[in-house]
Amino acid sequence: NEADVGITIHWHGIRQMGTPWADGVPGVSQPAIAPGQEYTYDFYTMDPGSYFWHAHTRFHSHTIHGALIVKGDEAHIAQTLQAPSSPAIASPPAAYDEERVFFLSDHYHTDDDVLF
Repeated sequence: NEADVGITIHWHGIRQMGTPWADGVPGVSQPAIAPGQEYTYDFYTMDPGSYFWHAHTRFHSHTIHGALIVKGDEAHIAQTLQAPSSPAIASPPAAYDEERVFFLSDHYHTDDDVLF
């Protein structure tokens, strides 16, 4: 942590099965990572998809954030597409050459202490 305050990283959409301490809520699932300290988040997810994460401390929750892409293997994807709960798919997904992450965010010109 190179910030001047303690920080945690909170993962949206990731089910913390067996690793509730990795959810990243300071004071609830873990203490904040102190300035100058390191912490490795170690969890397993079996849910491929697009997720996002953000810092969970003061204004850092608005400024430190990103995408997390969990890839699934071809067998898992095929099984998911054929699951009874999935809508029928008339044709296979379109072929593509690359993936791109497009992440939108708001930025405030006022401190969190005033806003919230």
